[in-house]
Amino acid sequence: MKSKTIFVRRQKTLKAHLSKWGVDCYLCDDPTDIFYLTGMQLSQGRLLLHSRSATLFVDGRYYEEAKIKACCTVKKMEEKEVLSLLSSSTWKDVRTVGFDTNTSYIRVDKFKKQLQALRKARRLQTPYQMKGLAKPVQSLRAIKDTNELVLIEKSAQLLWKGFLHAKKQLKVGVEEREIALEFEFYCRKLGAEELSFTPIVAFGAGSALPHYHTGKRKLKMGDIVLMDLGVRLSGYASDMTRTFFFGEGSKELKHLFQVVEEAKQAALDLCQPGVALTKIDKAARKVMRKAHLEKHFLHSLGHGIGLEVHESPNFRTDDIELAPGMVITIEPGLYLPGKGGVRLEDMVVITKTGHRNLFR
Repeated sequence: MKSKTIFVRRQKTLKAHLSKWGVDCYLCDDPTDIFYLTGMQLSQGRLLLHSRSATLFVDGRYYEEAKIKACCTVKKMEEKEVLSLLSSSTWKDVRTVGFDTNTSYIRVDKFKKQLQALRKARRLQTPYQMKGLAKPVQSLRAIKDTNELVLIEKSAQLLWKGFLHAKKQLKVGVEEREIALEFEFYCRKLGAEELSFTPIVAFGAGSALPHYHTGKRKLKMGDIVLMDLGVRLSGYASDMTRTFFFGEGSKELKHLFQVVEEAKQAALDLCQPGVALTKIDKAARKVMRKAHLEKHFLHSLGHGIGLEVHESPNFRTDDIELAPGMVITIEPGLYLPGKGGVRLEDMVVITKTGHRNLFR
């Protein structure tokens, strides 16, 4: 179990952002965010963070465990407990409550009603306000602490071992699904909690589909092979894609591979603090455009990774600059329908002076 100090520090960081967000407290009910802030793995719960306190509300399934593990006050998720907290002197100055706009609005509405009941009981003139915030905890999670970086690297190391094992199982006639199962069994034996997503193992023309569904296709000599794999270890995800040839590949697909490899390197060369995601994306696309292949790039160049396999920052939607502590994927890909596709994906940690590739 992680030291409670880690979670206290994370809560303190969030509390320091409350005034900047324009709120007096923050309502968190996303299970991943709650885990990040408390270390408690819940299917549902509610964490209320005020500058002077943090209270986790859970149902009976988690109450006893939370009292032992959580680094904050723990209460049962009951109406009277919530109203009791909000009526306390600690919370008397609260008027604006922040929440993640991705939060279930059913739960937000329920909390609004609780605030309205409190306002009526207090005979307050000023109404309580609920202020939606865009992924506030995810923005904090984008910068990994030292503990997280250690766990992410271990997850990546296990993934690499699993990939090498799966690759050794390749032979003429083996089915894609057999390789996927071999990968999963091997990684689970070595401690993986689960796979971070359904593995993609594609032989031949199937590799031309970015989100191909692994099936019964049998490996043939000369096939291009694409493996997009990931595991979860100690709560942290890893993600990697490798493409290679089983035997002698076609000249066209070899050229495709060369262009993707060059595009990936162009992106990696820019992975350092202060560089905008848009600039990295343009560098990779420039390589593809020069080869007259950019139209075959069908997805984002990469994404953040940590407690979730896809998290902030996102190359498609976030116009931000890289910062030390971020962990991202770089995954250019080109796809020729009916022929095959190439995707190469690395995970990199942004350091103070550049980056560290977890798969080199």
